Amino acid sequence: MRRLAKEEEKINREAEKIVRWAKKESARMNGVDSGIVGDDDEFEIGSDEESVKR
Repeated sequence: MRRLAKEEEKINREAEKIVRWAKKESARMNGVDSGIVGDDDEFEIGSDEESVKR
């Protein structure tokens, strides 16, 4: 159970990152700088061992 809770927490954090990235890109495409995520911020998916930076 403890392992499942940790995995769920990890998934929730990743989902939050994706939502922030999507909002940033949507605002960028609409020509609005929303300030949700700065231009210098990196978007990472995955664990520390398997990070993908965009």
